[in-house]
Amino acid sequence: MRRTVVAEEKILPEIVKLGKTDGYIPGLIIGQCSESRDFIVHFAKTPLPIGKTNDGGNDESGDGKKNQKKSLENLSDIKESWIVDHAKQVTRMLPGGLWVLGLFVTGPGDVL
Repeated sequence: MRRTVVAEEKILPEIVKLGKTDGYIPGLIIGQCSESRDFIVHFAKTPLPIGKTNDGGNDESGDGKKNQKKSLENLSDIKESWIVDHAKQVTRMLPGGLWVLGLFVTGPGDVL
């Protein structure tokens, strides 16, 4: 059985903006399922762990904002446990009828 994915045009600029970064950005696809279609309503970018900085060290200020990276340099830097934790937290916050439909990763060039 073939499935169709439907999304409003207003979320297209959001994913295009994420795709224009130099590194890799993981995230979650939020939406609603029906028997024949999936409706995408949001792309939720997975935040990077607090304390990661551009220079590879830890953020000693404690606020997590000093030199905070916006993307990862390698696909191997993506921690599966961090994305799973993010998915669990988002699922608990979503109203009834909305679910985490899947994952996305944006990055430079054709990698996958």
